Parts: sequence; structure tokens; C-alpha cells
Amino acid sequence: MRLNSVALLSLVATALATTAPFKIDFEVRRGSSKDDLSPDDDSNPRFVKRDGSLDMTLTNKQTFYMATLKIGSNEDENRVLVDTGSSDLWVMSHDLKCVSAPSSKRHERSFGHGTGVKLNERELLQKRKNLYQPSKTIETDEEKDSSDKIHNKIFGFGSVYSTIYITEGPGAYSTFSPFVGTEGGSNGSGGSNTCTSYGSFNTENSDTFKENNTYPFQIQYADDTSAIGIWGYDDVVISNVTVKDLSFAIANETSSDVGVLGIGLPGLEVTSQYGHTYQNLPLKLKADGIIAKSLYSLYLNSADAKAGSILFGAIDHAKYQGDLVTVKMMRTYSQISYPVRIQVPVSKIDVEGSSGSTTNILASTTGAVLDTGSTLSYVFSDTLESLGKALNGQYSRSVGAYIVNCNLADSSKTVDIEFGGNKTIKVPVSDLVLQAGRSTCILGVMLQSSSSSYMLFGDNILRSAYIVYNLDDYEVSLAQVSYTDKESIEVIGASGITNSSGTGTTSSSGSRTSGSSTSTSTRHSAGSIIAKPMYELLLSLLVAYCVLV
Repeated sequence: MRLNSVALLSLVATALATTAPFKIDFEVRRGSSKDDLSPDDDSNPRFVKRDGSLDMTLTNKQTFYMATLKIGSNEDENRVLVDTGSSDLWVMSHDLKCVSAPSSKRHERSFGHGTGVKLNERELLQKRKNLYQPSKTIETDEEKDSSDKIHNKIFGFGSVYSTIYITEGPGAYSTFSPFVGTEGGSNGSGGSNTCTSYGSFNTENSDTFKENNTYPFQIQYADDTSAIGIWGYDDVVISNVTVKDLSFAIANETSSDVGVLGIGLPGLEVTSQYGHTYQNLPLKLKADGIIAKSLYSLYLNSADAKAGSILFGAIDHAKYQGDLVTVKMMRTYSQISYPVRIQVPVSKIDVEGSSGSTTNILASTTGAVLDTGSTLSYVFSDTLESLGKALNGQYSRSVGAYIVNCNLADSSKTVDIEFGGNKTIKVPVSDLVLQAGRSTCILGVMLQSSSSSYMLFGDNILRSAYIVYNLDDYEVSLAQVSYTDKESIEVIGASGITNSSGTGTTSSSGSRTSGSSTSTSTRHSAGSIIAKPMYELLLSLLVAYCVLV
């Protein structure tokens, strides 16, 4: 039986219309001073470009992934931080007012909090007001003097463990903005509008911009930065793909030095407090048929690597080993039936002590937010104290962290974190150690406020896992990372990850102990299901046509 040409053309058109992933490739740079971060001293990044994919040019400051967007008919270029801990896109107005942030902002950012998690109204009233008070910790005058020196080095400009992720591409550029927080130039030198140094948007020059007649935009983050402005929608170009009528905010006043592209859950959108959510970028990509699922996978690569990636609408099976296990996100609030944050249950944290025995330092199952906007990680006081003791560390009130032996930077020990009761990610202790001086090191796991209902895992933990964020089904899939340049990409269809269903525990995070409801799953092995590239499908159709005609 022959296929007629119309039917064949229809098949080809369908194949061409099939959704494909787009990949964010980023280069990683680290430095202790402005000179170290100069683009002249860095090697050119290596990009992998494929048909049907979308490359987003990124820069990461501490653990922020910076994408370049072109907004409106005037295509104003804006570089914004990609953040899983918030859900709104906002950019700078061309004539905005830069204001100073509280002094604590500088400390929070230097300690890796970054933009981090967007705070809701309730949490803004419960901001941390006291430092950790560990038991059995006594400092001599000599130790205090030493701690003050470490404190100044850590909190000062150019902290030794700042992480900068940079990518270059057509039209991309590299800039650096020190966290000074002066009037007239937020987080930069005074007297200049440095909070627009990463770009701004002039609404009056765009013929396609439409302002919403809604509540004003207002947001505050865990690092005390904030922004206020208006809502609207316009066309946004990401590489060669145009997202039509994307909703975003334009800040008229901010204490931040860069806008934010929040790609978290809709429940964390600023508008949710008024009973309304909208399609942020991941959801709009799906609605417009650019990807089939509001899903993206994160590969940070090793601590000393020069490249990593975020892949939207697909999974790279080469980037993990063993099984990819899916864990249901936890309900954030008991009165809301769906998750608001990307938060998953952690059932156990095993660490090897000095005696060689392994101990679970987590008292009960606790929710953890997986946040690309945080360099470091934050746990509760009992867990932090147990971890510090297991590593023979001593807590310093002045520094606000555990001081540990620098030999741990070369240790083969791991901290084993179990998610959902059946998936363990091994985190090298060496990734958790930060050099704070020639012979002084600190533990890169900090205190989470007792008023919080969740722990927070940042870059130094997340880099040990390959993570797939599924916003449609409120799921996170995790596997032990495999550091490699190889690729084996599967485009995820509307049905989700094949052969992998939810596993783990769902509960309200108002209590650290999870509920008992669970769901079972089969495990998805690395590389077991690989989608055929589009060119293979088209080639097959053409061959069939030649044979049948």
C-alpha cells in the first residue's frame, strides 16, 4: 500500500512540529578578586548547539545562572538570574530608582544565600533575628581575634569561595558589580545607576508592551533584596525563540543589582497572594508548544569544572549513574492542597565520624528546598551541630560557621543524603569545605532559622545530583551525578518521564515530620530510554516514501 504525498507531508510536518528541548550551557568561573573574574583571563567557553534546541546565554554569580533576554519590539537586552527558588520574571525599568539594601544583605550574599528563596508575607514577619547558640562552645580571646579575621575575610568584598558561572555568546558580555549597597547605585559604586548595568527595559519604546491593570509588583528575597514596580506582558526572545506575550514585572525601584527569572512553582508567584497565578516561563513554554512538559533538568558539574547545563523539556541520561528515582514534592502549607515550593522529603543524612562509624544526624524526615539561587546549604541547629561534631569542627559565633580541618578538602568521605526514603545521593565532604584563609577552613553548611519549616540545599549539595524538576506533576527526579561531556538526551513527552512514577512521602512542611502517605515507583535506569533525534525520524519517513512511491 502506497502513502500519498499529502499524507507523507502531514507526517513530516507533524515530526517537525514535535517539541524539542532547549539547553542552557554555562561556563564556571571562580575568583577571589575582581581581577580574577576578568573575561580577559578566562578561556573561551565551549558550546554545543543542536537543531531544534534553544541556547540561553548564562552567567552565574555565586550560584546564579544568568540568562540574556531580549524584550519587546525594541529588543532591549536584559541579563537576569535564573532561580528555582522564586517564580516571577522581573527586569529593571530604564529609569528606575536604585536604593540601598540592609547591611545584612551583604552578609547573606557573601555567605551564599544569594537571591535564594522568595519570601512570602508570613515569612517576612519571621526573618531570622538571632544567631546560632551552640552548646559547649567557648572561645578564648585569641580564638576570637582569629575568628574576627576570618569573619572580615569571608564577609568582605571578593570572598574566597564566590562562584561565578559565565557564558559567552553573540551579544553577551561580562561585568562585575561589587556588593557595596550605596545610595544611587545599588550594590555598586555610588552616584551611578549601576543596578541597570545588566540591562533595562524601556516600555515606552516597545510597540508590543501591554501594562496590566492589576496590583503592583512587590517582592523580597531571603538575602533582603527587594523590588517594586508594575506588571505587564510582551514578547521575549531567548536565543532564536520568541515567547509571545510573556508576563513579567518591570521594577521602578530596587535594592538588587540584577533582575530575576524565577522558574519555580506558580504557587510562589507574587500574584498568588491576591488569589491569582499566571504562566511563568516554564509553563508558557509548554503552553506555546515549545516543550511538551513544564520540566527542566539541572547539571551543575563538578566543583572545579568549567561548564554545566540546564536542559528544558528533556533529560540527559549520560549525566547520571544508576537509577533516576522520582520523589513527590511536599505540600508547603497544610491548608493548600498542592506544593508551593520545590521541596522534597529528606529521610536520612548519614555521616562518618572520627571513629569510622556512620551515624544518621537527621532526627526525623524533614523537607528540603532545592534552590539554584543559593551557593551554600542550610540545616537546622541539631543537624548542624551533629554534622560539625562528626567532622571535628568547632563552631565560631563570630564567623557564624563551623571551623574545620582543611585536610577535609582532600577527604574521600561523603555525606549521604536519602530522599523520599529510597534514593541516596552521596555528597563529598570536600565539596562542603571552604577555604577561609591560608590554614583556616569553614564548613559550607550553615544554620537555617528555627522559624523556617524547611532545610535549604544549595549548589554545594545539588552538584552531586542530577535533578529533574517536573512542575506539572509536582515531582523531582534524582540520581547520582555522572561528570561527563557525553550526551544522551531524551525529549520528555506530555506523559512525563517514561518508566518512572512518583516515589516518596508527601506532607505539609508545617511540621518537620512527614505524613505516612506514599506512592510506589519503578526506577528509571540511566540511558535505558533514549528518544530518536528528529533527523532520524525524518530520514526514516523519506526512506519509506522512496520505497513506497
